[in-house]
Amino acid sequence: MEGRVGDSPAGPGLGVLGTASMVLQPLGHLLDGGSLQAAAAQAGAHDWLFGASRAVHVAAVLTAVVLMFRPASNAYFRRTA
Repeated sequence: MEGRVGDSPAGPGLGVLGTASMVLQPLGHLLDGGSLQAAAAQAGAHDWLFGASRAVHVAAVLTAVVLMFRPASNAYFRRTA
């Protein structure tokens, strides 16, 4: 059956470790009792830019992982392999 999870040459684990490394630090801050409001209040321009680039990166990785398992991508990798 074409298009199943795991059909991609990269397997279902691609994107998991990198995404975890991008999400665990902010999540850990919140779990340790940190506040989004306090972090936002003391954030400078560099912090906002870094946070925005992190959010865009995570969104791009998640989008790529979803698109990687589409039947069209599986067909492409079968043709080029």
